[in-house]
Amino acid sequence: MLVKSRSKKNIVVLLTACINPGETCLVERKNPAQRLADYKKALLFWLKCQSLQNIVFCENSGADLAELRELVRTNNTYGKTIEFLSFYGQPPLPSLGKGYGEMRIISYALEHSTAVRDADFVLKVTGRLIINNVQKIIDGASRITDVHVLCDLSHSLSFADSRVFLATPSFLSGYLVPFLDLINDSAGIYFEHVLARAAHRAMADGLSWTIFPCARDFYGIEGTSNKKISSSFLKYICRIVLHQIKARIYLR
Repeated sequence: MLVKSRSKKNIVVLLTACINPGETCLVERKNPAQRLADYKKALLFWLKCQSLQNIVFCENSGADLAELRELVRTNNTYGKTIEFLSFYGQPPLPSLGKGYGEMRIISYALEHSTAVRDADFVLKVTGRLIINNVQKIIDGASRITDVHVLCDLSHSLSFADSRVFLATPSFLSGYLVPFLDLINDSAGIYFEHVLARAAHRAMADGLSWTIFPCARDFYGIEGTSNKKISSSFLKYICRIVLHQIKARIYLR
């Protein structure tokens, strides 16, 4: 059972979603019905997560969210505040890819969601993922001060895992979103590259980055490959060890 966090930090979950990706490149899981089922499963998990009160679900294919609204109506036993946003924000060219569309989701949420703008931290999560150790993430983030972005960097610090990361609204609006037009999946410039670049730019301006609070234990189905993300105990232990090594290197 999850225990409520004692921290008073206002951490808002932003679930990014695209129910109908159309012909967006590098997306194998295209079926809208399958994707909607993924979002339902994940949303049920977030509704049961006692450590978080505010959830913003932002979808960028203009899809009807009536089924998700009904799911919340009948399953919101903890009285969470759930905000649904749906707009058409697909890439103008399918070749730009899903990362371009996801950045537009973040931009739209910042513009239209008071909860996102007023958060101390936004926990951005790809909306079809479930994070088993979200309580540990929240507890870790709640102890951190004077940090603007928490993400894991790799590939000579040029690549950041964008599936799950934490950031202040000011970092999102001032550093991440302005890099929107650099994203081009067909050219090999992904959201992950832009997130890393935004973190570096913020640090150059005197803001702070740190490694994610802990190794993430998440699972779901990758939109890019249409394959399951493994949640095996052994792989999770390997991620914990790798995270500890990185923390020793980056934070010493």
